[in-house]
Amino acid sequence: ELLRQLFNQGTGPAPGQDADDVAALHIRASEWFEAQGLEPEAFQHAIAANDIERAERLIDGNGSPLYVRGQTVPVLNWLESLPVSTLNARPWMWITFATVLSIVGKVSHVEPNLQAAESAMDNVQSIDMKQHLVNRIEELRELLGILTADPIQMDATIARTNRVDPGTLAVSPAALWKLGLAYFYSGERRPAVKAFVNAISVSEATGNVHVNILASTSLARAIELDNELTRAAETFRRVLRLVGDPPGPVACEAYAGLARIFYERNDLEAAQQHGEKSLELARQVEIASFVTSELVLVHLQLAEGDTSAAIASLARTAETVGDKRFRYRMPDVVAMQVLAFLKQGRLEDAAQLARQHELPMAQARVSLAQGDALSALATLEPLRLQLEDKGWQKERLEVMLLQALSHYANDDQDAAIRVLSDVLEIAEPEGFVRTFVDEGVPMAQLLSLAAARGIRPDYVSRLRAALGVEEHEAETKSAPLPVKPVQSLAEPLSQRELEILQLIANGLSNRQISERLFLALATVKGHNRNIFGKLQVERRTEAVARARELGLL
Repeated sequence: ELLRQLFNQGTGPAPGQDADDVAALHIRASEWFEAQGLEPEAFQHAIAANDIERAERLIDGNGSPLYVRGQTVPVLNWLESLPVSTLNARPWMWITFATVLSIVGKVSHVEPNLQAAESAMDNVQSIDMKQHLVNRIEELRELLGILTADPIQMDATIARTNRVDPGTLAVSPAALWKLGLAYFYSGERRPAVKAFVNAISVSEATGNVHVNILASTSLARAIELDNELTRAAETFRRVLRLVGDPPGPVACEAYAGLARIFYERNDLEAAQQHGEKSLELARQVEIASFVTSELVLVHLQLAEGDTSAAIASLARTAETVGDKRFRYRMPDVVAMQVLAFLKQGRLEDAAQLARQHELPMAQARVSLAQGDALSALATLEPLRLQLEDKGWQKERLEVMLLQALSHYANDDQDAAIRVLSDVLEIAEPEGFVRTFVDEGVPMAQLLSLAAARGIRPDYVSRLRAALGVEEHEAETKSAPLPVKPVQSLAEPLSQRELEILQLIANGLSNRQISERLFLALATVKGHNRNIFGKLQVERRTEAVARARELGLL
């Protein structure tokens, strides 16, 4: 009956009816909805009645605020509509306003609201209330510090949270999630996972959907970095179900995570779709998620051979990441830039970036591209030990793969195969593909050696097919090239020289060889001179003919 009366009034009082009568009807409707446990509807009628105190109480939700139960936008719209004088009279509402802004990703607006709350604190008479508000302001600033990977803030969060009585902490899923983030950004992934799992458990028990989404997203990323792609994908999909349809900006990281997993499993079309959706959502907020989304799409550009577009995209991303709020993401951007420069043959640019930012894995890649496999191995061995000590599985897998390629380039096939076998054992259960495919021709040759030795035949066959090796062999109707052909030369050709000789025979120019093998053009020309000298020839055609006579091709 109340709703029928309100509906009949439209947006205002009927002729001859006082506006107070309509407001009274809205208040009665709000009370009725609240009694039925329908707080979102009760909140809407409190707003319509302009009953600020009632709306404020309903937002709080007895410890489970409406803005963490799927009502973020209605609450934000109402707060934005309030005059400054109203907020100044209630400084705790400035803090609620700042909290909601942080949830929707408008982080640049959070600090001004916190400062407004501090300025309005004189209106609070209770000392206990003042201290409560000060604590909430500190918590929000702490969260912003963690989201920008401030090491001082992360250490403080870990120290303070670990001193809190577990019984008290259990009622605060947000505190558990922040603790997990602090651990995660500090590089301590195992305790981070534990904190995220606890945050999810408590958020489910308290109905805190927002923290459930955040903690589940963080957990999925940690699981992904532990090389558990299937479990990570399931958790990312759970996040999307929690977010609902249409998805809000908070889903951007889940879409990016699924894009990475689709990419790894070589489903490039699905990866592109999820990557584009991720970027669309990430651009609606002011946090570093856009970097994650853009790097996924750059990876796809590199996979498709559009290196120039990838480098241009990375330049724009690097410029944005120069902002102090996002600077902690710079190593991720630079590592991708090094890959792109190597693919384009810009060896000096890649080397300069790797040195400037002190990225050991990137430096190892540069050394390998320069033909200095021993330097690459010298960099990779201590790095692998560090990663094993930390328990960082994804990065360890990448280092081991580079180690295998470096041993192979150094003509130590047995060492290369030993390391590759360990990598394949780790990668096969979760269906890794692009980790291998993205290494190009050297990986194709190393996998051919693994195939010849009967190592994990089914998986190696799938990887070689993804690299196009088996298709090429079928087209040419020839057996795989012997990896170490018999030579009758006074000074045998090295493995790298044999590799380049084969590409010469395939008709590739020096420039194309440098791009294919990620070598500097000058390095390729140097290998050519060595090959010609050992074969005692002066030109390419003579080198190919002499190599065929010797059974090298």
